Amino acid sequence: MSQKLREKVSCYVPKDLAAHYRERAAHEGISLSAYLVRTLAVEDQIDELREWISARFDRLDEHFKQAAVRVPEQELLRLAELHDVPRDTLLAILRDLKEEIEAMTPKQREYYTARGRELLAKTNGAGK
Repeated sequence: MSQKLREKVSCYVPKDLAAHYRERAAHEGISLSAYLVRTLAVEDQIDELREWISARFDRLDEHFKQAAVRVPEQELLRLAELHDVPRDTLLAILRDLKEEIEAMTPKQREYYTARGRELLAKTNGAGK
């Protein structure tokens, strides 16, 4: 039987943030520690997905660099109207999307790349 090692960690956050975390934990019926551990795990998973997405869209990223178009992640979520989606929900959706992207043909990928360029151009005023 394997034993999970745990280490006690203390952290200091502003009172309003601590109250927010306590409230979210209570709302979900879990301890503050469990809520924070899960939140940190979700952050790591989102970082992994972000890295995966970046690797898959290097060609698109290179195009943006050449065109001097840079879109911050939060702005990209806002443009896609996903900025209000809870992070855990977005994570699950992105995991499913990852599988769909892996199954795409090159032609399907090209379509979405072109569509994304078009949408970005419109948001930057170039498509008007």
